This record gives sequence, structure tokens and C-alpha cells, in this order.
Amino acid sequence: MVVFDTNVLVSAALIQGSRADHCVRTVLEHQHPLIFSKATFEELSDVILRSKLDRYVSKAARLGLLETWENAAVFFPDAAIHEVVRDCRDPDDDKFLELALACRAAAIVTGDPDLLVLDPWRGIRIVKPADFDTVVLPILENEERG
Repeated sequence: MVVFDTNVLVSAALIQGSRADHCVRTVLEHQHPLIFSKATFEELSDVILRSKLDRYVSKAARLGLLETWENAAVFFPDAAIHEVVRDCRDPDDDKFLELALACRAAAIVTGDPDLLVLDPWRGIRIVKPADFDTVVLPILENEERG
């Protein structure tokens, strides 16, 4: 499984054909779900619907994409998140680490330097979208075979 940080999903929503968009589309094309907790989806919803993004992509289009992603997602309930993590220098990012642990993710894809500096973290790769094809894609393909 792969966890996407909010910044990657927002980039994918705003810039069709971007590396972030490629990463998200690849996961979905390989029949893997997007993974969210309540906290990570709330953050995504809040950020993606900000009015300052209206000049890039219409709010209606962003709402539609958010709904598509929600329908293609697996949500890990708060009860499934068994460990409180305080390992990131930005406490707001700990929720992605907690989710990755709960779902036994192979990787977190992010552009956030506060998360990237932790790679690898407890056996979970934390990579930029630029490294997705060389690091994450082989893991996904191996999961499909296994």
C-alpha cells in the first residue's frame, strides 16, 4: 500500500500530467486503493477546496475529483490507528506516519521535507514523486504478484 501526502494529491488535482498526477493515476490503474484516515482526508478536503485554488481548477472539478478519490479509497478508522507517533519535526505530518503504520504501507509519497528526511522510517520508504517509478512502482508490482 501507498500513502500519499496532501501536497502530492493537491498537485495531482491541479496539474494534469504532473509527476504527482502520474503517481496517483498509476496506483489507481494498478487497482490499488488510495489510503486515508479521517484526519488525512479532512486535511485533503480542506486544502483542495481553498478558494485560492479557484484560479487553477474550478471548485466543481476539484469537488468531483475529491469524490472520485473518496470512492476509490480505503479508509482506516481511528480505532485502527494503534500508535500515536511523534517522530516528525512538523507534528501536523505525524498523521501520515500513523496511517502508514496502521495500513502497513510500503511507502509514503510526499514532497514535504519534514517527512522526506525520515526515509526510511520503520521500514517504510518515504519518497518524492520523482522517485515513484524506481522505488514505489516495483513494490506495487511485487505486491500484485505475491
